Amino acid sequence: MKAKQIVMNILDDAPKPHFVLVPYMAQGHTIPMIDMAHLLAKHGAFVSFITTPGNATRIEPTIDRARALNLPIQFVPLKLPCAAVGLPDGCESADKVMDKEQLKRLVDAYGMLHEPLKSYLHAQSNPPSCIMSDLCQPWTGDVARELGIPRLMFNGFCAFSSLCRFMSEGFEERIKGRGLIVQGWAPQAMILSHPSVGEQFLNEKLILDSLKIGVSVGAQSVAKRMMEAHEISIVKRDQIEKAVLRLMGEEMDAEERRMRARELKQKAAQAINGGSSYNNVQDLLEYVMTRKI
Repeated sequence: MKAKQIVMNILDDAPKPHFVLVPYMAQGHTIPMIDMAHLLAKHGAFVSFITTPGNATRIEPTIDRARALNLPIQFVPLKLPCAAVGLPDGCESADKVMDKEQLKRLVDAYGMLHEPLKSYLHAQSNPPSCIMSDLCQPWTGDVARELGIPRLMFNGFCAFSSLCRFMSEGFEERIKGRGLIVQGWAPQAMILSHPSVGEQFLNEKLILDSLKIGVSVGAQSVAKRMMEAHEISIVKRDQIEKAVLRLMGEEMDAEERRMRARELKQKAAQAINGGSSYNNVQDLLEYVMTRKI
């Protein structure tokens, strides 16, 4: 019997893996971790999602949705000791702080969740298999070591933040005198408002920034060039109506198209199981459980 099959047989008889997810309390960090919680739960893991009372209120629709889907996700609000670190009551997430000093105090308050988190986990009938926490919650590594379980670092933006390290050798020298490298977040609105910047093509954020400063976004000129190159014209309303009726009407060919769409939907759903992303999550569950065996 292959080693992987032996592992799978062991996992079939073992308790369900229990993932403890600890996000950094900021929406941009929390939302990707909620997605991960759903993904793990759909693969059969039990998930404890650690939050605070104030942050639990903000993700209440997500909590309700998880309950409606009967997903094995337990949202655990731990009281944040705001007063102990000199923060106003209710200052539980990064967007609530007013300055760097308050941000430091907030980070200290998160670290003080060490013992409450341990107490919660010790009380669980299904002991934790691992802690998956945001890279901004390093104190969770100590909790994991004390419990003898792995700590996995969750990085919601993956490796994209490292792209700046891969600037080609000599690039700065080659553009000296004719270009500008921005170290950090580029001020897009300021750049767009400069007369030397040509018309840009569409994306949602660009449109919003362009509306603020009243510059052309270039959609018409780009679309015009594409239509002229392919010798096509603007689609009129009667053509759109005809296309919609061909798909949504009562004729036989419309029904056949809908049947074909349903078949493709089913095949797409079937393709998910066994795909590389699906298998990666399964491999993660196996890794965590074998570390406990």
